[in-house]
Amino acid sequence: MAGLLDKIVVGVNKGVATVGANSKAVIERAKIKTTIESLEGERIHLVQLLGQKVFDMHETSGEIKLEELEGFFAEIKQRAENIAGQQELLRQVDEEVSRATNSAATAATAAGAPQGAKNCTCGHANPSEAKFCAGCGNSL
Repeated sequence: MAGLLDKIVVGVNKGVATVGANSKAVIERAKIKTTIESLEGERIHLVQLLGQKVFDMHETSGEIKLEELEGFFAEIKQRAENIAGQQELLRQVDEEVSRATNSAATAATAAGAPQGAKNCTCGHANPSEAKFCAGCGNSL
């Protein structure tokens, strides 16, 4: 009976840790994605303004003066760099969630693991005689 209760406690702890990490990540990812979308919208708008400026230059004087366009180039490049930075933050959030989820699963499984247990790559502890993981079904 104590073994069953230990397994239940381990399962609950694992679930709580996973939900906590994932809910924080969902909020953080939403913020970052909103920022990326905003920056991408600004970048597209700047490219459109640049195109209009080039067209207007061509229509009025027949020549395109690059020195008058440098500001557009710099702003567009800055937006692209900001987008890349936000995408890196998104990758870091995903890595943190993965680490938190994996470490919580490993700790919870280890706490309730029977002696001589076979640990699966998913982190689930299985009886030593098991051929398949009870957590994910993978072959052991």
